[in-house]
Amino acid sequence: MKKNLLLCLLFLVFKSHSQSGLHFQFHGISGVEGYSYNSDTLIFPYRAANVSTFNAVGIVNLNTEQWTSTSYSTAFSFSSTNITNFVMKNLNEGICVTPGNQLALSTSNFWQTSSPLTGTVNALGATKFGYYGYMGTSVCSQCTYSLVFSSNGSTWTNSLIELNSFNPPVFAKSKTKVYTLHNNLLKASTNGGASYSTVSGTYTFNVAFPVIPKIITLNDDTIFVVANQFHRSFDGGATWSTIASPTFSNAIGQIAARNARQLMIIDKFPPYNMYYSNNSGTAWTTYTTLPAFTSGTTRLIANENFFYLAPNYKSTTGQVWQDFLASSPSPKPYAIDFTGNIGLVGIAQGYFGYSTNRGYNYSFLANKISSEDLMAVKAVDINKFLVCDRKGQIFVSTDQGVTWSQKNSSSFNSIPRKFTVSNDKNTIICTYLSNFMRSIDGGATFSNVAVSGGGNHSQTLIRGTGQVINVAGIFLPPTFTVSGWEISSISNSNIKTAISTIPINSGAEVIVDIEMRDNQVGYFVTRRISTNETLIYKTSNAWVTTSLVATIPTPSAGTVAYDGLYGQVQTFGVDTVLLSGSGNPVNNQTNFYHRSTDGGLTWNVIYTNFNKPLHPLGNRVYKMAFFNSNEYMALISDNLCGGISPSIGVYLGTMGSGNSGSNIGLEEIKWNTVGRTIQVFPNPTAKALHFSYDNLGNGMNVKVFDVMGKVMLQEFITKTNLVMNVESLNAGIYFIQAETDGLVLTGKFIKQ
Repeated sequence: MKKNLLLCLLFLVFKSHSQSGLHFQFHGISGVEGYSYNSDTLIFPYRAANVSTFNAVGIVNLNTEQWTSTSYSTAFSFSSTNITNFVMKNLNEGICVTPGNQLALSTSNFWQTSSPLTGTVNALGATKFGYYGYMGTSVCSQCTYSLVFSSNGSTWTNSLIELNSFNPPVFAKSKTKVYTLHNNLLKASTNGGASYSTVSGTYTFNVAFPVIPKIITLNDDTIFVVANQFHRSFDGGATWSTIASPTFSNAIGQIAARNARQLMIIDKFPPYNMYYSNNSGTAWTTYTTLPAFTSGTTRLIANENFFYLAPNYKSTTGQVWQDFLASSPSPKPYAIDFTGNIGLVGIAQGYFGYSTNRGYNYSFLANKISSEDLMAVKAVDINKFLVCDRKGQIFVSTDQGVTWSQKNSSSFNSIPRKFTVSNDKNTIICTYLSNFMRSIDGGATFSNVAVSGGGNHSQTLIRGTGQVINVAGIFLPPTFTVSGWEISSISNSNIKTAISTIPINSGAEVIVDIEMRDNQVGYFVTRRISTNETLIYKTSNAWVTTSLVATIPTPSAGTVAYDGLYGQVQTFGVDTVLLSGSGNPVNNQTNFYHRSTDGGLTWNVIYTNFNKPLHPLGNRVYKMAFFNSNEYMALISDNLCGGISPSIGVYLGTMGSGNSGSNIGLEEIKWNTVGRTIQVFPNPTAKALHFSYDNLGNGMNVKVFDVMGKVMLQEFITKTNLVMNVESLNAGIYFIQAETDGLVLTGKFIKQ
């Protein structure tokens, strides 16, 4: 798949039995054989959305290690015991076959819709001409096999009949040819398997029962055949050399080649051995330690970079395998935070995960940081990670989580809320429910700083100077209710200096969060208890004076918009301010966040609309981490949001058009794109595609790619006419790349 196709890696979350939580990423698709569309693309069916049937189709781009797929589809649905495999003519047209070689469905729009098929065919592959395979019994003492071909998956014709054979036919596909062994002769088809001719009538392979041979071809010139001997040709089959094959422990299972020198073979049955050659099969190295897999359903494939035990293991030689889509050791995340593209996730039981590409992949190390759940996390940079567990114990890693150093100890639940880091990375604070911890040496040491006000306090940093800003309630006798807020700075020697006070005029309030945009401008957010309104206070002079600039009503009656445990303020640029986080920890009704584009004066409520079936509260916000003003990664609730209940899953979202968000569940796998997103409408569309983006400049150069990365349309669109005619495109999924004023924007749409 071409590298300029910007596909999003979301995570493939497979949930087989347990309903207690979601693993972040791939957790196995037992019994499903992926279809290698080409050396860089693997296609497979999988289960999504907590259902027992296979109801979605996935794609992995092996160049980027990113996953994409269709959304849930009513086009097909097969039970876990009736596993479906796919053969794709291109990334729109394909067929699927169930066990017993029963033809099932065909599609012309990548499984958005499908049509039923009937018949029995072992369909093994496809080219631009159509589908090739065979009919016949695969286990018998002497069988008759018919090689068959179909241009549409519905009507099949015989292309070659092999009588009295002990072995089923084998195939390999190069760029322009399909190869098969027939009566110990290699034959090739240049029309996709519709007909075959002998490659060389003078060279026979003498394959003897019970050996089932395998063919692998890199191009029209390089061909390898492995059986009781190893055969190779570098001139398209005109001449051959024969050398000894490796000694297999049982039978030949699969073969793959990265190039003309590097080959790999794997046994068909356990115990699985793997055989690697770096000299075109002249000598082989045997490896007996392999990742856990099932040979019959785990696809061994290769591209120029790696060998893959698809879909999630890769290796250069077979000696060491990396699980690049590892599962989380614990299914329940508690905290999420990103610094640019680098992110951390704090997980139950002291586990963690980190990402270097905005959450598209996570690395999960086996080591537990703590015996407690991780409640606050921060990636200072690619090397320095910070976590804080439920008891308020801080741990720091300077080697991407391989080792951790504990900075304090605690025996009670401090409930950490967030980390804040100064621009020079020297000052770091961790805000707790009742106090905060501070480091002035870049995380080497931390000290406890006690504050007044109980739960009515919060801290942030003037990031340019590292100065701590604290806000706490002012308690007046005799009722000792909060009558106002005191803004103060706390020096490195823990001396508090009052800066200003903010009165409370219309009923009791509780603190949600405080945050600085820069050295002067900051936002302080509270919630009015009686009405659940959210109050926005703003300063333009580092809290010397502060004004109430907005009062945000609750979106629905009785909803607690934001609370002091999970509410968070984030700023982007000069004018964009975001409010997010869960509301009432008991009923957790928050399914939205708020966005201001004028410095906090006016606010839009944006509904997240998470799709989490089987959990009545599962579409509610737990915590959110924004990459920019439009895109975020969010944790969603399980049954309760507060107390000791964790979130149940992770979603990637974009703001979308209007006040609705487009959210992609990590259990769902839907199409999305990497980078800044440009909004298009209507979507789907039949003719005209309209674009929407702020600060567009004079216009933009728009390219439309198909799912294989081929440029289908290219046009410069002016600022005064943000529309593109896509009527000429075939129905299907397309990606957009728009360049304007040095920015690259991406998006996707469906052509009807």
